[in-house]
Amino acid sequence: MNATQQPTSPAQNSLRMWKWPCWWQWLFINAIGFAAASWGMRFILSSGGSRPYAGAAFGLLLGLAQFIILRWTLPVRPRWILNAILALTLISSLPYSFDPTLRRLLSGVAIGFLQWMVLRRHSRGVAWWILASGSSWIAAETLTQWPPLFKWLALFGQYQALAHSGLRGLLYGAFSGIALVYLIYGIEHGKFLPALAENSLGKELFCGLWVITNALGWAVGFGHPGQLAVNWFAQATGLALPQIAEKALLEAFTALIVWPLLWRQGFRNSFWWVIWSGIGAAAGIFAWTASDVEPATGIVAYGAIVAFFQWFVLSQQFRGFWTWLALRTALWSASLIVVSRIGQRFQPDLGWGAGGLMYSVVIALWMYWQLRKQPPPLPQA
Repeated sequence: MNATQQPTSPAQNSLRMWKWPCWWQWLFINAIGFAAASWGMRFILSSGGSRPYAGAAFGLLLGLAQFIILRWTLPVRPRWILNAILALTLISSLPYSFDPTLRRLLSGVAIGFLQWMVLRRHSRGVAWWILASGSSWIAAETLTQWPPLFKWLALFGQYQALAHSGLRGLLYGAFSGIALVYLIYGIEHGKFLPALAENSLGKELFCGLWVITNALGWAVGFGHPGQLAVNWFAQATGLALPQIAEKALLEAFTALIVWPLLWRQGFRNSFWWVIWSGIGAAAGIFAWTASDVEPATGIVAYGAIVAFFQWFVLSQQFRGFWTWLALRTALWSASLIVVSRIGQRFQPDLGWGAGGLMYSVVIALWMYWQLRKQPPPLPQA
């Protein structure tokens, strides 16, 4: 290899030198895929099939169409199709009484997230794809509900529903295709290469500091100092903070203490750990209060939602989303029992610290096992 030649990733090696032609092909394949998937979905429903089965058929046909185009450009795996099936099955399982706006929002998040789960296998720092693809999905569904549009679609007669689905795919392909072009450009120029920082901490030191910073973060962030900081913020701004904002600030304050460790370990844009933690807390409280579930169910849902958002950062150096989600959710619920027991017996801050210690020790063991399997980073050229 030439001394000045930069090493390339598998994604770069298999990348074809085309950008905007990819946008056009992605646009039209989504139009065709949406139309075909919609036809398959209606066929199953008219044959007496259930909505989840119809959604799975929609995901199969759409995912297959997208995979045909993507595999010419990016080394995506057939898991793209399986994730599309999973996303559309979940979306179709929502009851008819579900709020339409919230349905579109959840649909966009599910589609974007499960697509990102495939893309992140060969490209790091592309969590923005969730927002790009998800918002494209939401925009396409919203725009195709515009009343004057149905007068134009009436020109297609008995094929009106098919044309409506094709237009929805055309809009989704147009919006998300811009993000796809940017992704291809970024891979070509080495912007999204999966690489650990050469100056990252050793796995033993990182895991040890993870335990210390999380235990300290829980005691300070969730404990009395965190409450004082929230009260000071409310007084300084003159705002009466609702519960959703208060919990978001407490979670962000807790994450802030862990953030320097992630930065030192070489996570890109590591401050998003603080931002995503706060957003996850706000989303968790919103889901808890909006669904009006029992406290135990709300605690589990809150822990799962926060874990979901935090994974956007941790996924840069760790694998196993479902393991992380299960561990983080279960440990959050179990740690709160420790917080309650020790907090009542001694003091609340000590209880929060003990809960954080229990949580972080188990997570640190999982992280250590993950880091042991990773090869050491290559020296920089």
